[in-house]
Amino acid sequence: MKRLFFSFFTVAALLMAGCGKGTDTPGTPGNPDDPDIPGNPDIPAVGDYESLKGSNYIPVLLDTETFASLGSKVIADARINDTTVEGNVYNGSINCWHWVPAFTEMDCTGPNSYGVLEGWMAYTISAGSAGWFGIGIEASTSDTIVGVGRDNKSLKLDASAIAELKAKASAALQAVGSMDESYSLHLSLMSQRAGVYCFKLYDGIIDGCPVTIGASEGEGDFWFPRDGEWHEIEVPMSFFINKGLNLANVKTLASCNLIALTQPESGTWPTDLNLDAVFFYQPAK
Repeated sequence: MKRLFFSFFTVAALLMAGCGKGTDTPGTPGNPDDPDIPGNPDIPAVGDYESLKGSNYIPVLLDTETFASLGSKVIADARINDTTVEGNVYNGSINCWHWVPAFTEMDCTGPNSYGVLEGWMAYTISAGSAGWFGIGIEASTSDTIVGVGRDNKSLKLDASAIAELKAKASAALQAVGSMDESYSLHLSLMSQRAGVYCFKLYDGIIDGCPVTIGASEGEGDFWFPRDGEWHEIEVPMSFFINKGLNLANVKTLASCNLIALTQPESGTWPTDLNLDAVFFYQPAK
């Protein structure tokens, strides 16, 4: 896909797993009746979620507290890692690209999908004159991308920093390429609007292997209610493999989209995105 412009993730935004504004607004602590407010005893602490009890995690979007709680269960850190040095933004080895100018950042309000007061990826979506939209998180070891200044391509990070970044992307590509049907893709989504989300995985051969997520049963491959609450989606890797996704080929690539969101081929297009806790892992048996 052609990269028309970039998403401006600073270090702070990275730590918040993708929400650039970082204006978390917690409610009244200790309210036991509101599931959205910190202090509710019904909200599990980090680690009490079934989706955090698996093994061999490859996080793509995940807050720092939850990431730390996984410890040695992380086999590759595939989180966005662009950086800002002295006011200059440098590409990382794992970057979020906006393929067309369709996404506008929203504020993140309240806790994320694991009850942590850190942000998530939050955008309004408007295809506008482009007539389509797309955003992808790509791992790359390319010299033309990694450590290069985003606005001034004559700038580069030092060689040791670039080597470290490339090692992370290489580890991510190897880990993703080594997955089998025992793995799953985990996503957390929240919305109050209609629309079918179309997420795609890539292998360097097919132009995106899609899974669709609708607003009601029968709409899309999976669905979640649009009630303004967080919902976890688990997609077995067998779903993609049975559609022809060749994961092993990812290990041979210098660059590959780990996951992308595009408009669906059918159904209502979504107009917002609240996305959190994106990772590949082996669920507990």
